[in-house]
Amino acid sequence: MVAVGHTPEPSCIGHQHRLVCWPLAVFLLAHSVSCLRTSMAGVKEWHLIASVGKEVYVVREPVLVTLQWKNTSRSSQRLRVRRPSTITVLRNASKPLGYDLFRTALEQIGGLMGNTVVVASGETFEQSSWLLLGRSRGQREWEFLLSVPGKYSVSFLGLAQTGKEVKVEFEVAPVATEQDRQALRAFSPAAASVFLGETRIRPVQKDTAGLEHVSLKHSHSTYAPYAAIGVAEYLWRSAGGFKLDLERYRRNLDVVIESRRHHPLRPRALYLLARAYMYRKGKKDEVARVAARLAKEHPESPYIGLIEKESGLALGRGTKKKRAVGSRTRRGETKLARVRPERIPEGPREAFEGYWRSFAAGKVDAVARLLHSEFIGDEGGKAAREKRLAWALEKYDVTTLKIEVTDSELRTSHRRPRTLRAIERSWSGRICVITYYITTAMTERRSGKNEGGRSGPLQTALLKTDGKWLLISEHAEPQPRNWKAGMLANQLEYQLSKSFETVKVWDGREDVVLRDELKSRLLKEKADAELSWRTVRMTMAGPKRDMPRFEGEVTLQRSDKGNGSRTSRSRVVVSFVLDDGRLRLAAIEPVQDQ
Repeated sequence: MVAVGHTPEPSCIGHQHRLVCWPLAVFLLAHSVSCLRTSMAGVKEWHLIASVGKEVYVVREPVLVTLQWKNTSRSSQRLRVRRPSTITVLRNASKPLGYDLFRTALEQIGGLMGNTVVVASGETFEQSSWLLLGRSRGQREWEFLLSVPGKYSVSFLGLAQTGKEVKVEFEVAPVATEQDRQALRAFSPAAASVFLGETRIRPVQKDTAGLEHVSLKHSHSTYAPYAAIGVAEYLWRSAGGFKLDLERYRRNLDVVIESRRHHPLRPRALYLLARAYMYRKGKKDEVARVAARLAKEHPESPYIGLIEKESGLALGRGTKKKRAVGSRTRRGETKLARVRPERIPEGPREAFEGYWRSFAAGKVDAVARLLHSEFIGDEGGKAAREKRLAWALEKYDVTTLKIEVTDSELRTSHRRPRTLRAIERSWSGRICVITYYITTAMTERRSGKNEGGRSGPLQTALLKTDGKWLLISEHAEPQPRNWKAGMLANQLEYQLSKSFETVKVWDGREDVVLRDELKSRLLKEKADAELSWRTVRMTMAGPKRDMPRFEGEVTLQRSDKGNGSRTSRSRVVVSFVLDDGRLRLAAIEPVQDQ
């Protein structure tokens, strides 16, 4: 294993804001959001290490980077999980490669981006891992990096809120075996989309078939373990724990578990297998067997703690942890309360109450029958709502569900506003619009943690179709200003990382290409120049935290007649304000005193 670490110097860390969805929003996908403040201890408390699992990789083999933060203080400290502000890839110590990089959702031990975790004194928090994917500037498809043999260095800047950087070094060798040559044809580059965990980026079913061919037909190739994990992750995302094709899932994972005892992905494969057994009745012994194998063969793996947390097993003693009294109730015991339901007319009231009765009873199929085929919620369409409700019912036990109706209105038309993951849409016909609040009390199934809360105002519209009232729309109403600005800023940040050349922003009059605006303001005279952007950080400014500010590194490459080209780099801040539900470009300013 190659690792380079450092102990960051002291730095003054300000309060960081994060948008936190109530557990209700996880459950019902009604975006009731509150802003919480978290603070982090001085970076002098943390020792940061980055490492990779191998010293020599093969061309296009994924590089799994593990990041570790060790708490060197004498007390527990809070650590905010965040991505690096800058990732730089060098080959043979040359200039940085022109790649956009993307962090995969392949593994997320310890929490998602933006969450805060508490690390005890002397303990280490591990974020594993970062699968380095990239695309050449101007290209649309993601692919695995490192397509050319050589010695590589990958640097990470901005971790643990420090100006220091850590880096990993490794070598990439050419393909040497016939197995690898055959496997590589199906493995790259299209298969990279499977590892992204973002099925909306491109259809992945065909790519998954190619990965499974690599996993099962070329099981001795370098790429087989990655293909096997990719297929398993895809199967899990597609079907969930209860509907998973366990035999197919296990067949792919065995490629790593039984044949690659020293591969860095093997602990992950054992964890995935144990997790699948957790969702099957009568498989408790199988969970314990796989978990014990993981603890014995990979005693330092953080997946041991993850299995303990999710299954309730205490692997050190081989016994099951006792749950707190009342920490879990059986499904079907949800208490459903309705406040002022008489405010809803009889026809739509029956459908609206039937929706929540079915949800309280854990009957996703019955819920789906009350959704219109054109239903749109804050998470997307009908299929997205069904999938998220099924996930929520697997994860939580709801003990109390209270629906408080504040208003209802019969209309002949209805417009649903645009939200982050859902389009603006209008309907006409016999429509009933209901405004209400939801209060929940729930328990996370595996941890026994009690959660719940009261939502902000929600609005559901029902449309009468062929004599039946069906839910056609749902959204949070109104959306908090800072929440909406934050969501739009996150969306813009993603667009900047995906395709900076084509990103358009609104200047108050029309949509303009951001790259052209930067050119016109940074270049005093007209000149041929290529401009690229890398986001360094995004913050929310203003007294109400509703003004997104993007600080980025701009690279300008000018062409001079007879003198070749000149390259310059500078830091620029691009500011926006929320205006009429959209982000309006407010200012483009250079960063002073760099």
